Amino acid sequence: MKKKIGWTAGLAVALIMLSGLAIAVWHDERISKSEMEKQISAQYGGKVVSFDPGQKGERDVYTIGLANQQGSYRIIVDAETGDVMHLSKVKAASRPSMLTVKQAEEIAAEETGGTVKQISRITEKGTIFYTVQAETNKGLVSLKIDGRNGTIIENKRTAARGDSGPNTIIAEEKAKKIALDQIKGDVTDIELDENEDQYEYQVTIKAGSDTAYVYVNAYSGKTYVSWESEDEEDEDEPDEHEEE
Repeated sequence: MKKKIGWTAGLAVALIMLSGLAIAVWHDERISKSEMEKQISAQYGGKVVSFDPGQKGERDVYTIGLANQQGSYRIIVDAETGDVMHLSKVKAASRPSMLTVKQAEEIAAEETGGTVKQISRITEKGTIFYTVQAETNKGLVSLKIDGRNGTIIENKRTAARGDSGPNTIIAEEKAKKIALDQIKGDVTDIELDENEDQYEYQVTIKAGSDTAYVYVNAYSGKTYVSWESEDEEDEDEPDEHEEE
């Protein structure tokens, strides 16, 4: 009886040792966690946020969570070869929120220590900016603020206190009136753009079947006009006018 118990115990120990050896061999064949994380990050960019070893059928796998600028992903990788077996997007990246007009005003007021008199939203090469005129105890200050993150792109004094010269940007409503004095019709759009270190309003006016683009110098009120007909065949030469 004792011999039988001893034989059984010996068999159990042998099985445990064999199991341990198999597990050790299995671990040796797998790519390490740190190496796999480096591989996935280099391949797709971003940061590994979760890492779970497991099995898929008879294959040893890693299930990896990855986050990058495009969103969040679930990736299943062969633990021995590093081959990607499955990739799916779990969540798309959220679009960065744009500054509101109020937020841009607050940034301008903090930057200048003055009072915001005028603010306009413009688009340049697909990027949104705010142009701001603020009155300070030293005069008017012009700011250009990145609409994505609030970065101050430009900060320059446009007029000293007491000046009423051409360095003061005219209001949007006044620019619209100047444009309508030149072309009768309906204003469909107005934008304040920067052109060669100067600001000008582009006022789009629908006049009958044609469209007129009236460019108003934001300092002097001078204008020039370009036309676009429906068949794009008629286009007048720009005309210069003085604000009365």
